[in-house]
Amino acid sequence: MQPAIATRIRDHLLDQNTDLNAFCAEGLPVGLSYDRFQRILRGETMITITDVMFWAGQIPNLAGLIATTIR
Repeated sequence: MQPAIATRIRDHLLDQNTDLNAFCAEGLPVGLSYDRFQRILRGETMITITDVMFWAGQIPNLAGLIATTIR
């Protein structure tokens, strides 16, 4: 599931004409960081429910993608 979420995050950033660094520079909630997200996207760190909830608030229908991936 994490590779599907990571791909959707990358696609979302491209759709917004930005990259992870610029996106994170706009400000993140406490406990989330550019470094953490970068490790998640590379598969070096396991994504947590906190990360998923953050991105679900940013990316339309991310929950639908997750449900489809689980099925």
